[in-house]
Amino acid sequence: MRQPSLPPFVFGILSFLFYCLNTLIWGGLFVAVGVLKLLLPSRWLKKKCLKMMYQFLTIWGAFFHRYNAITHLTHWDIEGAHFLNPDHWTLLIGNHQNWVDAIALFEVINGRTSPPRFFAKREILWLPIVGLGIWLGENPLVSRYPEAYLKKHPEKKDRDLKTTREACQKFSEEPVTICNLVEGTRFTPQKHRAQKSPYHHLLKPKAGGIGWLLSALPDKIHEIINLTFVYPDGKKTFWDFLCGRIPRVIIRIQKIPVSDIQKGDYRNDPHYRKYFQSWLNALWEEKDQMIEDLTAPTRRVDLRSRKRADHLLKLALAADSKSEKHRNQP
Repeated sequence: MRQPSLPPFVFGILSFLFYCLNTLIWGGLFVAVGVLKLLLPSRWLKKKCLKMMYQFLTIWGAFFHRYNAITHLTHWDIEGAHFLNPDHWTLLIGNHQNWVDAIALFEVINGRTSPPRFFAKREILWLPIVGLGIWLGENPLVSRYPEAYLKKHPEKKDRDLKTTREACQKFSEEPVTICNLVEGTRFTPQKHRAQKSPYHHLLKPKAGGIGWLLSALPDKIHEIINLTFVYPDGKKTFWDFLCGRIPRVIIRIQKIPVSDIQKGDYRNDPHYRKYFQSWLNALWEEKDQMIEDLTAPTRRVDLRSRKRADHLLKLALAADSKSEKHRNQP
């Protein structure tokens, strides 16, 4: 990793403009073909349009990858990419640290997996081009209702399950990689405290969506790919990334054969639901320990630096005190 030759703020603006231009060009083409797909009567032609749309998405991701490779301001430490297969139906899950995860995700999957489909929150529809592209690309949109709201509006409880059911019908037609960051939201200390999360570095995973998917597509999903995103230098913002202030992103890829997980009816079988939730919680415990192990060296360096700084400060204060006493002597 090297430092930008320009001031970080200036480099951040230039990076932001490049990202916007890249999204405007390839996202615009994605949306244009998506609108055409809506107007076509033939399902066969619709599939051809959808395939073309995801080719544009691959090119969009390739330009980001090339830009990151040229600037070389962030080192992508990726292990396990050999587990990815472009011919398989894959369920991809992962933790969610910040907005940089989206770029990190494409660094992993672009050109290595079958066409991706994303479980996204409905709020993303307000995001220019991206929100419309998510909808036109036949990605399932879910609503994350608070528990208190669901108690007052129980009719909303099955809305996401209906969305998942409809998505499964489309996913079964050809290989796709179904991406779901199962914590449902980005990690923040406030959310961590509010959830009373049992993990140090993670929020609680939500089992419902992927449990239903595995139950609905038992003979289609070949494997589960478990991604772990780690920022060893601290969880920084997307603006920090654009400015070149995130020197390293660690991504670990774990392949979990579907045969390792018991099959069952997640929606209607409470025993299977409890089993699956316990399985996912155990997986998150392993992920939390992995993040702890990967960030420990950085924390030790920071601790040594703080101790050294404290020691130097004490020496300076002691020297200053001696100098003051010497000046005050008659």
